[in-house]
Amino acid sequence: MTAFLRRVRAIEAAVDERDLREQKSFHFESLRGKAYSGKHSVRLNDKWRLILGIAGSGNRKTVTVEEITNHYGD
Repeated sequence: MTAFLRRVRAIEAAVDERDLREQKSFHFESLRGKAYSGKHSVRLNDKWRLILGIAGSGNRKTVTVEEITNHYGD
């Protein structure tokens, strides 16, 4: 199974962002800058990460994979 599928399944199983933060290997973090305002990232490996959009509140949140990006731009 690829890192992408493992992360997506973990996101699907998560109750909220705390579940993602608890998984230290995910490196779940809020992003900064105009282009990524309100976005979060989860690492797939040392090079790649998922950019996530999280909308809604309470138990009605929706997570969208916005982008798969090379973390270092190589």
